[in-house]
Amino acid sequence: MLYRNLTFGILTLLTLSCVKNNPRLVDTYYPLDEQVPEAIYHPLFITSTSTGHVRQALCEEERIKAQYLHPEAHLINLMFGLTIDRVDYMDLNAQFPRGDFPVPPRSYALGNIVNCTQLDAILDTLEQRSPVLSLLHDVRDSGIDFQVDLRIDFFQDYNSPRLYAQTYLLIDGLRATNITEWDPNDGDFRQLSNLPQLEDNYAPGQPGTSRWTQDRALIGGQALIEANEAYYHRNVPITEGIGPQGQPLDIGIRLDEFAQTTAYVQGTRIGTWRKPLRFLLPKPLVDPLLKIEGFSVLSVVWEERILPNDTLYIPLNAVRSPVEL
Repeated sequence: MLYRNLTFGILTLLTLSCVKNNPRLVDTYYPLDEQVPEAIYHPLFITSTSTGHVRQALCEEERIKAQYLHPEAHLINLMFGLTIDRVDYMDLNAQFPRGDFPVPPRSYALGNIVNCTQLDAILDTLEQRSPVLSLLHDVRDSGIDFQVDLRIDFFQDYNSPRLYAQTYLLIDGLRATNITEWDPNDGDFRQLSNLPQLEDNYAPGQPGTSRWTQDRALIGGQALIEANEAYYHRNVPITEGIGPQGQPLDIGIRLDEFAQTTAYVQGTRIGTWRKPLRFLLPKPLVDPLLKIEGFSVLSVVWEERILPNDTLYIPLNAVRSPVEL
């Protein structure tokens, strides 16, 4: 009897040890289980930018002020004309058609910016929306890529045949300077300007950095931009997520195929340890000559709305976290 009890005890300890050391056998394994969904809508607004737009500084100043006033919002720039062979740049133009500058791509637009000064008012309106869902993500560095796990929780019943989840790697800031060691067609990131508040310091083939000449973006007497500060191209997406087996994705993972439903009832959760909603986010090869001010991961749930003469992609919520390469 003693032998049998001892054997049973050893087997029990071994079993418990295996469960403890195998996180996939533990209900709390999924890294997002312990996080609490918040009923907050994080507006995502994407505008276009280009080094060749001589009045781009006007919109960048308004974007900086709007980001300060709306810290829950995500303000992203599609950087048209960025064709560099030292960064694996993801061109989103094919997926989300470009609008006339400075109007953002219609696919992203929750209200066209016909005047950049409208951005603050638009975000005021968007932040009043009740969120359909919350979005959480967990980002882990595997060395060659990031593993991004998503968790989606629905706060209300929602019926949609076209929901997608996707994740993106962003450059937080790329200094507007000329990398003379590169080919002239690839390495000049200076921002052209015909405005007195921004000196582009442009001379073909010569080194130089675009700089603000005045204190700008004033909020309550505080200058968010200081004179002589370098100009940065901010919040630029460069790579997008692929499937957990390395399969390419278009807009993202279709949630109706993943969850086997188009009718999401209140309380529905997508992304669990039993069925993780997982992406791999390839790390780009970044030349150290690039003057980059940080990276971050942005995850989004899109709703595709097919209209008679157009297709829109509306962000239902978004989340962003800083990362290091």
